[in-house]
Amino acid sequence: MSQEIMNQKDIALLPSNPKEQDKIRGALKELSDCKTRMDSEKELMKEIADNLKEDFGLSRRLVNSMVATYMEGNYINKLSEMEAQIEEYEIFYSGLFKPHNTIVNQ
Repeated sequence: MSQEIMNQKDIALLPSNPKEQDKIRGALKELSDCKTRMDSEKELMKEIADNLKEDFGLSRRLVNSMVATYMEGNYINKLSEMEAQIEEYEIFYSGLFKPHNTIVNQ
């Protein structure tokens, strides 16, 4: 059973007035319709991401990141963060990977 069974407190909160019951029914229908639209939009988003992967080889992770950046309108900030991260990586890893045939002077 996917839904919790209402306990006695929940049942006691339900109104007995038919007008109030109609309001609740209307709100539940509206919420249900909204959830249906959300599910449809999620499915459409998945299809679009799958098409981008198939057509261009873009991973879902990359697509989601690009969409978030597009929505937030912060491309310049993201680019600056990436450049700073690349610089940090270069500094950190530059000392770790040296050619094996290097002769060290003593």
